[in-house]
Amino acid sequence: GVTLTVIYESQRLLSHSGQLDDAVLVNVLHGSALICLTRGLMGLFLRWVPTLSPGWRYASDASYWVYIFHLPIAYQLPRLWMGSELPALLLYLANVTLTLVICFTTYDLFVRSTFIGRFLNGRRYERGPLIWRASGACSAVLCLGFSFQFAAAQAPIIQKQKAEAEAKEWEAWEALGGPASILPFFDALNKNIPRLGDAESGPVCMPSGRYAICHHPRTYQEAKIGCTSLGASLVVVDSEEEKSHIGTIWSAFNLGFDSSYWIGLSKHTENGRWLWVNGTPVDYTAWDSGQPSNNPDETCVATSLASRNAWYGYPCDTEIMFLCEFTPPPTQEAPTAFQAGLNPPDDLKGTWYLSSESLAAYPAFQAAPLDEHQPTLAFVDALNLRLIFESDHVRIGLVMLDAYKEIRLPYTIANQTVDVLTLAWGEDGSRQMAVTRQGNTLELNDGIRQTRLLLQE
Repeated sequence: GVTLTVIYESQRLLSHSGQLDDAVLVNVLHGSALICLTRGLMGLFLRWVPTLSPGWRYASDASYWVYIFHLPIAYQLPRLWMGSELPALLLYLANVTLTLVICFTTYDLFVRSTFIGRFLNGRRYERGPLIWRASGACSAVLCLGFSFQFAAAQAPIIQKQKAEAEAKEWEAWEALGGPASILPFFDALNKNIPRLGDAESGPVCMPSGRYAICHHPRTYQEAKIGCTSLGASLVVVDSEEEKSHIGTIWSAFNLGFDSSYWIGLSKHTENGRWLWVNGTPVDYTAWDSGQPSNNPDETCVATSLASRNAWYGYPCDTEIMFLCEFTPPPTQEAPTAFQAGLNPPDDLKGTWYLSSESLAAYPAFQAAPLDEHQPTLAFVDALNLRLIFESDHVRIGLVMLDAYKEIRLPYTIANQTVDVLTLAWGEDGSRQMAVTRQGNTLELNDGIRQTRLLLQE
């Protein structure tokens, strides 16, 4: 059994590393090892414990209950000890010991002589010595009490460490460029992505149509300033259609069903009237039931998916997400069909697009904090990014603030091998992009970021 277990583990590791592709062999070894180990342990007991032993019999009777009940106990105990600086081996031994004490104590108290014991073992048995139950119960209560007390003391520390880790993760993501970091030719395109504030005070706001989703919490006043810094304003909802539309956008970014966000409506202290941020009075309303309230602290307006996009008063100094709205200048419409590039290299022919479906394996995407994944995918879908290579420049088309925009970047071929085409681009041609085509996919790698584009059929 031990020999088969060692062989099984070696084959399993080879299978996971891709060096062995034989799932049937691995499964056969797994089953054989379990059977041999079980029979071997039975043989050991028959050899070394051949006579009746009250202790082993008690443990055998309790084994079914211990097997069932130990799982939640053994899983939850380490959670109470999070933050402990004790050696891992000592914590493991403490977990095993306390789990056994709890399981055997509960077995003697509630199972062995009750209908549960009859159901599990076929009959009821007399309980063990009173000293076992008393000492087991006291030990379990004392250890659990200490564990819960330790967990309560550690909770604020763990929460602080978690917040600091998330802040560092977010700062690293922002340093890369946030959602824009997954775009090809990032340095050129990043200039066209709205950003709120600077690297120290503001997050990236992700555009979707003529709106920008700003999902890092701010107070109402900070949200107004943030939208203004983008050349926008907090959203003004003037129709049922727009109310439904922004609800659909918010849902696509998956920022939380119950998450509130600011819209551009507040109650003015001078005249007590509800006015939009642009100073216009409220003609269309979508108040939730019982709203607006007479609470003097709830003079700013928020909404959420949970309220079915209906409005409700909210304290203005609360930090929540917000939605900006742009009034884009008239620009050219997005073409329904892109004209083919003139004389591009053979490997670059066609119209290439960035798809959210192919983002999962991106190193840049994996570097994003987990709660940024869905917003980033929605951001990519909203951009509708397309690339067409000409002989000396690449045309990049994208939808930004409800308007189509096209950027042209000159490039030259710096090097070409059988597998890789290296492009030199940028104002002085100092930037390089390694391009590899595999069927209908195009891999772009500038040494920092890697992007995969798909060929539009």
